Amino acid sequence: MKATLNRKAFVSALSACGCAIGKKTTIPILAYVKILIEKHENWNTCTISNTDLDVWIDNTVPVLAFSGDTIEICVLPSIMQKFLASSKAENVDLEYMAGVPESDEIPCIPGKLKLAAGGSISLGTMPTENFPVLPEFGGETYPVINLLETNSKAWIEMTSKVCYAVSDEENRFTLPGFLLEVSDKVRMVATDGHRLAILERGLLPSGNKPDSLIPMRVYKHLKKILGKSDIPMTVMRTKHVTADYLIVVAGDLILVSRLLTGNFPEYKRVLTNYDMKPAVADASKLIDGIDGVRHCADDKSHVIKIEFNSTSARFVAESPEKGKAELDVECLTGGTHGVTVGFCYDYVLDFLRSLPVNDVVHIRCGKKAEKAGVGAWEFKSQADPGLTGIIMPMRLA
Repeated sequence: MKATLNRKAFVSALSACGCAIGKKTTIPILAYVKILIEKHENWNTCTISNTDLDVWIDNTVPVLAFSGDTIEICVLPSIMQKFLASSKAENVDLEYMAGVPESDEIPCIPGKLKLAAGGSISLGTMPTENFPVLPEFGGETYPVINLLETNSKAWIEMTSKVCYAVSDEENRFTLPGFLLEVSDKVRMVATDGHRLAILERGLLPSGNKPDSLIPMRVYKHLKKILGKSDIPMTVMRTKHVTADYLIVVAGDLILVSRLLTGNFPEYKRVLTNYDMKPAVADASKLIDGIDGVRHCADDKSHVIKIEFNSTSARFVAESPEKGKAELDVECLTGGTHGVTVGFCYDYVLDFLRSLPVNDVVHIRCGKKAEKAGVGAWEFKSQADPGLTGIIMPMRLA
């Protein structure tokens, strides 16, 4: 078998599939990618696949020239990537030399894959018999539900605005991901128990669909693979014997991931009773205020105090070891006038940095927070009304 591919497209596909390789896998075959080069009626394709048993990634690139029979082999991707990254050739030639199967007289001799792109390199291969097989979907038994039609740029932008609030605690199985709700609108929700990030969009949903708890790894993989691309994207889900799966199709990329199981927290409880007139301030000024005092905050709690006055908000950070810092920021305080509250500054900064450039933020608390000094606070974007952050305050000494 001989095949010619565009070098950059081949390297890009290898890099995409490399996202699914586990860093500390105990199953040797999972360190490999599967390469399938096959003929079609009017074109030839090379499909590169990899999995860590939670995520499957397939990426297909066109084959410019092909001779011989369809071939399916497993190869270590790291060596190929290093070789091809150092090459400046436009194309790469692949040639597979079959090995010798095991017999009574001789042990198995694996096949070799030769790559030529300026220089050349020969790599050992593995048979594909032990490579994990993706469960089959579709049909009446395991129907595929179309959740959302969008594009890669919009998906990355939406998920980036909520995934900062995803929990990184491995033992909390319902939280290391975000919730996708599809009805007459699209809503994404993430929480780590201390804060909540919500984004709503009026994309093209078609009726009520099952809620999907999407793992954080899906966001990370797609952000790394798709980057700033802007290509059509379809998000689907299906059920299988052992788990529910999310299926993402974006151009020649197919990503399949197990969905998280369990119940997402009842987040709607903290979305009511924000009826006071909000404080209004430029997001950039609030960021400057926090940056100006946080160097004096406690190293463990990262708490800062915000005092809402008549025309400003005073940011105060204090610790016995570092002293005290204060900074006033121009702010129309509205109903929050006279209220003092403490926040972990990381939580506030994460929300503010998710806002559009030159945005204005509306801040208000519920009646419980206003009277007792406890309870959730709402942070809302003015430029993007569908973007909301809910942050729990911290007790002040």
